[in-house]
Amino acid sequence: MDNNTSGAKYVYLKICKVGGTSCDTDSGNFSSYAGPVYVNSFGCAPVTAQMGTNSSSLYFTYTNERLFPCG
Repeated sequence: MDNNTSGAKYVYLKICKVGGTSCDTDSGNFSSYAGPVYVNSFGCAPVTAQMGTNSSSLYFTYTNERLFPCG
C-alpha cells in the first residue's frame, strides 16, 4: 500500500487466504509504503487497508472480500 502523502502515516494492511484464514499483516508508521504481505491463493481473498494519523484516527478504511474480481 503506497503512502503518497507528505510524511510518515500509520498504515495497516491485511490479506488472507480464500475463506479468510491464514492472514498476513503489516502495520506501523511508514513514509513510503506498507507491505509487502503474502498469502497463497489470494485471487479472491479478503483484504483490509487503513491509513491515518494513528490507529485510532484513520483517514480511510478499505475492506473488500475480494482482492481481485473473481469469476
